[in-house]
Amino acid sequence: MSKQRPGWSLEGQYLLKIGPHLIVSFQRTHQVEVGEKLTLPPRSYGTAPLVALGQNQQVHGDPERRIGVCVGEDEAVWLGLQPSDESTPCGLRVAVTEPTFIDAVSGTLWSDSLQKSPQNYLVVPPQRSLDGVTAGEGRSLQFVRVDRSRRVYVCHRMRLTAIPPIRIPRNRKGRRPSMLLHDEESERPDSSILTPVPQDPSLVPQAIAKDLYGLSFWSPEKAVSVELCFISPAEYQRISGLESPTPLDIQDTYQGGTLP
Repeated sequence: MSKQRPGWSLEGQYLLKIGPHLIVSFQRTHQVEVGEKLTLPPRSYGTAPLVALGQNQQVHGDPERRIGVCVGEDEAVWLGLQPSDESTPCGLRVAVTEPTFIDAVSGTLWSDSLQKSPQNYLVVPPQRSLDGVTAGEGRSLQFVRVDRSRRVYVCHRMRLTAIPPIRIPRNRKGRRPSMLLHDEESERPDSSILTPVPQDPSLVPQAIAKDLYGLSFWSPEKAVSVELCFISPAEYQRISGLESPTPLDIQDTYQGGTLP
């Protein structure tokens, strides 16, 4: 049974539905090591469980956080993104708000308005994942709860904002226009990147799908936001009353063609 909240719901233990058009999961993976062969998206070892936080369930002393994401000390997570309907795109903004505030999509200082260059929002579909905080063209720093290397970005608190379209797009033949991932023509992030990172091949790859609809296509005034925080397995077990997931095991790597 889903747990209803204004504008969003937890669909079982692992899926978060934001607004009418977007479903998000947090895919478990390990923090990358130097010399490791990296993939896009990273390998998934299963889905991190989620738990709704009530007003009396404080985490890090803050009762306002609404959803806890269970993340182990040695783990990283990436966002799995699914549309409720393939014919209806949805915009998504991702902010890391603690311990530092940054726009995870652009890797730049946060702006309340949508921007085209650098693009500070995702379009789902075709975007199917966000692997971390953008750190230069085509690379990202992994989302983690506990810092184990310089290739990660510590995330205690995160905000996800789903932005619906003004209308369902159709071309002259009644079909959605095709969407392409960024390639060599992608815009480069500007100088407002908080922590410039060189083009380091040890960083996780990241590709952002370019918005071919345009800024005027979206309805920010109808956006739905969800606050999340990364919690430890012990906190998850205490709050949910359920067993926490077992530590990552490379033998458990998910090999399917869609999200677990």
